[in-house]
Order: sequence, then C-alpha cells, then structure tokens
Amino acid sequence: MKQSNVLYDSLASPDDSRTELPSPQTPGSRAQFHEFTNAFWVYEILASITLLATLGAIFGILQHYNSTEVNKWNHFWALNSLVQLLATVCQIAMTFLVASCISQLKWLWYRDNRKLADLDTFDQCSRGPFGALRLLFSRPVKFLGAFGAILIIFSLAFHTLIQNAISTKSGLFAFDTENPEMRAIFPQGNNYSFALDYSTGNALGDQSPSLDMVADINYGMFFSIADRDTQFPLTVASCYSGNCTWGHIQTLSVCAKCADISSGIGEMNDSYTLYGTTLTMSRDVGLITSLGSTFYPDPTVLPDIGPLIVHFTAMVRATINDQPVGIDCALYWCVLDSVDVTMSNFNVTSETDTAWTNLSVSAKTTYRQEADVILIPPTCYNEFGVEVSDTTQCTKTISSKAQLALQNFFIGDKTGFTGMATKNLSTDGWNINNEFVQLLYSSLDTTNILDTYTVIMSNIGYMMMTNIQQTVQGGYSYSLGMTYTWTTLFNIRWDYLIAPTILVLATTLFLLITIFKSWEQVKWKSSLLPLLFHPLAERPDVPLHKWSDMKSTAKAMEVRLETAHLGFQYVSPCTSAVSCPETPSLPTHISTR
Repeated sequence: MKQSNVLYDSLASPDDSRTELPSPQTPGSRAQFHEFTNAFWVYEILASITLLATLGAIFGILQHYNSTEVNKWNHFWALNSLVQLLATVCQIAMTFLVASCISQLKWLWYRDNRKLADLDTFDQCSRGPFGALRLLFSRPVKFLGAFGAILIIFSLAFHTLIQNAISTKSGLFAFDTENPEMRAIFPQGNNYSFALDYSTGNALGDQSPSLDMVADINYGMFFSIADRDTQFPLTVASCYSGNCTWGHIQTLSVCAKCADISSGIGEMNDSYTLYGTTLTMSRDVGLITSLGSTFYPDPTVLPDIGPLIVHFTAMVRATINDQPVGIDCALYWCVLDSVDVTMSNFNVTSETDTAWTNLSVSAKTTYRQEADVILIPPTCYNEFGVEVSDTTQCTKTISSKAQLALQNFFIGDKTGFTGMATKNLSTDGWNINNEFVQLLYSSLDTTNILDTYTVIMSNIGYMMMTNIQQTVQGGYSYSLGMTYTWTTLFNIRWDYLIAPTILVLATTLFLLITIFKSWEQVKWKSSLLPLLFHPLAERPDVPLHKWSDMKSTAKAMEVRLETAHLGFQYVSPCTSAVSCPETPSLPTHISTR
C-alpha cells in the first residue's frame, strides 16, 4: 500500500524532490525534424501518396495486361502475386493512415467532457477490426471516428476484391496480324492468262488449259460423286489457325447456270430431238447425248449470261424405257463479291455472295476471238475490304489464248462436254466415249437431275476460280483479314475495383478532414507519452491495479483535456466550483499490490 501511495504522490506532486523532472533542453535539429514531420503530417501525407501511387500502379498493370495472352506473362512470378504485393502495400498504407487519424481524433474527442473509458476504445480501434466494431457501436454514427472505423472494417475485403478482379477467359480471339506468318490472306483473282501451246504455237489454234487447271476442273467435276472421305473442301486462303474472317473479297470467278428444257424434246422417226439444237438420241439404245459449244444459249431459257466459256446441252435418261430429260447449262465469266467471309476450322463460308457480270453486247465472246475478255465491276475494294473509287486495280482480264484453251477443252469429245452413251443390247452394258458422259450417267440415280447437274457445273466453276486465285495476279491480288486463335487471355473485371478505389479515396479524404480539424490542436496521434506527462488532475482515492477496476472506474468518470498551470491535463468536472455527482464507490476487493 505504501508503494502505491508513493507512485501516485510522484505523479501528483511535481514539487516533490523525488519526482523533479529535468527542464526541457533547447531542441536540436533531430527534434525539430521530428516535430515538423509530426505537426505537418509528413509521414501520413507520404503514406497517402504511396497509397494513391500504388493503386494507380495496380490499375496501370491490369490495364496493360487486360485482354493479353496469359502465356505472354513470362516473369518468374504470377501476375496475381505482383498485384497481391501492391495490394499489401496499399493496405499497409491505408491501415497506417486510418490508425493515425483515429488516434488523433482521440485527443480531439476530449475537448468536451467524455468518459475516460473512451481512451481505451479509441486505442483498440486503431489496432484492428474488432476494436473498430466496438467504436462503431459505442459512438454516434455522425462522429468522424466512426467513419474511420468503417474504413478499417471494409478494408478487410481489400485484398479479396483486388484478387477477384483478375480472371481469365478462353476462346477464339483476334491474333496479332503484324506477324506476316500469321496474317489472314485470301487471294483475289484479277486476271487469267495461262494456256499450253501445241501445234499452232503462239497463234490461236489448238491451245489447251494448263495441267493444274485441268486437274482442278476434274476435281470439281467428280467432287459430288466422290466418297465422303475423299471430299476435302479446298480453300486457297492462308489462315494460321484455321479460324479467320475477311470483310470483303472480290475475285474473278466462273459462274454456272442450268435449266430444264425437257419440254423441247420431240420424236422423229426412231430418234428423240431437242428443239433449237442439233441433238438427236436413238429411242432404242440412246441413254445420253451431250454437246459442248461456244454459242450462247437461248436467253429465254438461260438469261443474263455474261462472257461465255462453254454452253452445254444434253438429253439424258437412266434406262431405254425412260423418257429423256433435257438439260441446258452455261459456264461464263463473272466477278464474285463475298461479304463477311468466315473460316471456321478451315471451312470457309460467307454471309453474302453476289455475282456480277458484263451483259453488254460488246462483252459477248466468240470462238477464237483475238480480243481479251475484260470485266470492270461497278465497285472496287482494296486489300482491306474498303471500297475505293479507282477501279483500275480491280479490272478483271482473261487473255484470248487462255479463253480459247478453255473452250477447246470443254467442247472436245475426249476431254469435254461432247459425247454420248448407248445401250449395248448384246451385252446388256453400255457404250460411252468420255469421262464426263460417264459422270452424267452415274448421276442419273438422283430424284432431281437438274439440281444434280447444277451442282456439278457449280463445282467446276468454283474450282476454276480457286485455280485463278492461285496464279500470279495484278491489282489487288489479295484481301487481308483477321486471324483468330483459341487462347486464354487475362480478363480484368473492373467492377471488382470500384470498392477498393472508393476505400482508397475515402481514406485520403479521411486524412484531409482530420488534418483540417486538428490544424490548431495538439498533434499527439498514437503516442502514449501524453498520458504519462499529462496525467489526471483528480485521481481515485485508492490505487487501482486490476484492469477490471480501472475499467469500471473509467466508465464512471468524465474528463476533458484542458490547459492547466501544469500544462495539458485530463480535468474532471468535479474539480471545478460546480457540484458534481457523487463518485461511485469502488469495489472493496481492490488489491493494493
């Protein structure tokens, strides 16, 4: 008991020789520096700058890597780890700022009469979320310190929100087309001039198509009846991933058109005849009679035929007991405009295909004509699919020798569309003179002969177009598109960063308000020294050693921080001249040790 009295006497009796303190010395440069940093909130301002800069760095990093490939991150630690580190710096700075502000508000709180126990509540609030909850539910919401308590509580979700902002998404995404090997290139045919010269040399005569063109024609011819495992959809496009898009492709092409002319079939003696043609077929043994020519078809049967390559007419039937079917087809030059072309798994489709051809009289072709075939489409598109006014780069030209070579091929009775098939009554087989006629006969088992033959002619035209696209071209020889590849990208979910940003800005605002409210006040913040150097002006009559005793006494006492003759002190209203309520009696079991 004696020791306790000595302790309280030493705090209460500054005149006592046992408690005489040394007088303050003239502050040195270090002390002046500490006072400057404390009075002007230097460390807090630096922490605030660090907080804002670190948050800005997080945004900058996430913006830089948003929508980039995950495999392009080749550093020794993950993007999440880097952002987690920066988020930790943010949270440390934020916690320091809020704790410093709440500690300072603790001293401002006692400008009026307050419970002494509030000191403990403020101190616990600056240490973590549980103390913040105590402060939040023990003080009015309008109290500024409650705002700091809310910041401490919500800061618990800071890391989680930052981490959840980083995610990934997988799918087909546009690839970097600056790499030439990965560009999406679709050839555009503008001209065709290839032909093999035989006995007539350079003079127009017995020219024949190049062997690669013959191969493509044959592939297109027999594509529809080939086994499924040999039907490879061919494409001339160059696409690294097999998934590309092009806005617009304009190319020289070969169009096909067919019509049913069975109504023109008649009978004369023992033969079938076809009105308007020289075709005849035996009623007894005839199965197929076909003719390839360079004469234009009847415009009422096949209208809008452009520069003609070949006109094909046939009478066909499956057996000698069937009535023949008349078919009229034409292959002619045209310009194909394909819009929104898509390659998916190397299979090419387009949203819209529009064919244009020159229907003028001057564009009509003849056999062995010396003039080149020229088509100038009404619109022209550059390699980026953008329409341009200058059509010179889009002029389509077919040389006279190449035109004649194709005509010779298609009207020939060995390679082309001219031929016949007859029933061999002695063997019950049939006689046939070329492969095209064999194709016509093999296709007779379909229910719609017109559609079948239209598909055959269209396939021939398509393969001729792909061959032209692969030859050396002038003008806009290709179209550039977008390459898509299946990959995984960083996907930043920005909405998860709204709450952390609000927390950071609110913390900065909390600091500014606290600085403003404390401008002409003491700035003791979280220091415990003021409690040692500025004790209570009035103390309990008995010493308090147990925490529970101190707690119950503090709850019963109201004090305020005032300037007295000894400096700042916590003064109880009971020390003034006014009457005070009776001090609650202390527990009788208070220990004196």
